[in-house]
Amino acid sequence: MPKYKPTPDFSKITSHELAYIAGLVDGEGSFYFWKSSIKSGRTKPYPILRITNSHIGVLKWLLKKIPSSRLDNHVKGKNIPTFNWVLGQQKAVYYFTKLLLPYLIIKKEDALKTIKYIYKIVIRSDQ
Repeated sequence: MPKYKPTPDFSKITSHELAYIAGLVDGEGSFYFWKSSIKSGRTKPYPILRITNSHIGVLKWLLKKIPSSRLDNHVKGKNIPTFNWVLGQQKAVYYFTKLLLPYLIIKKEDALKTIKYIYKIVIRSDQ
C-alpha cells in the first residue's frame, strides 16, 4: 500500500482557469501550515491551500475543477457567511501550487515556501 494517496489529475484545467484561480489565491487565499498531532504527542506542520469567499458559486466551481479539494463552512462574526475551499492532500497542494506559480503575484513567496517544504518532506521521500 502506498504511503500517500496518488497525485490528482490536474490536466483538464486550462491556463486561463489557472490564471483565474491564481487571482483568487492572491486576493482571498492563503498557504498555511496546520499543526497536526502525531502519535508521539508532537505536532507536525501540514501544508494547506485555502480560499475564503462569501460567493458559494465560485467555490463550488473550484470544487468541481480541482480533484481532492473540499468545502468547509467558515462563519466569522455577524457579517455575511463565508465558506472555505480547501486543498489539503500534500501531493495535491504541491503539484497544483506548481501549476499556479507562473500566475501568482502576491502569494508567490508563500507558494514557493510551501512547494519547498512539501518537496523536502513528501516528494523527495517518494523518489
